[in-house]
Amino acid sequence: MAASGGKDTVVVPRNFRVLEELEKARSGYGDGTISLGLERNDDMTMSHWQAMILGPPGTTYDNRMYSLRIHAGENYPREAPAVRFLTKINLEGVDSQGKVNTSNFINWNYNCSIYMLLDQIRKSMRNPRNKKSSQPPDGATY
Repeated sequence: MAASGGKDTVVVPRNFRVLEELEKARSGYGDGTISLGLERNDDMTMSHWQAMILGPPGTTYDNRMYSLRIHAGENYPREAPAVRFLTKINLEGVDSQGKVNTSNFINWNYNCSIYMLLDQIRKSMRNPRNKKSSQPPDGATY
């Protein structure tokens, strides 16, 4: 066991952890506003993911589908995955090339997951600073 912030954390090998996330994603957990899966089914390292976030109602993101690409490197989950929007978006914490600054959305630690990060990104769309932001034309990509 490894100590983390005064709490005991069981360190699970990366492949088991990522496989667990993949199985949860395939079973369709959550409320259906976020989908997640591997880019290619033959990705034996389970490193390259794709996701879709449905914009929340009552915001400028409403009725929009946002595609993302995720790379969970060899140090995942100790290190946050690299996340990039493929669909253009105007959102605090996302740069002009679609790259997500993870720390704007979640205080990443070993217990976080890709889905948790995506959920926090979606929640930030409802934040008063973001929910009325003007958006690029629907369907525009980076």
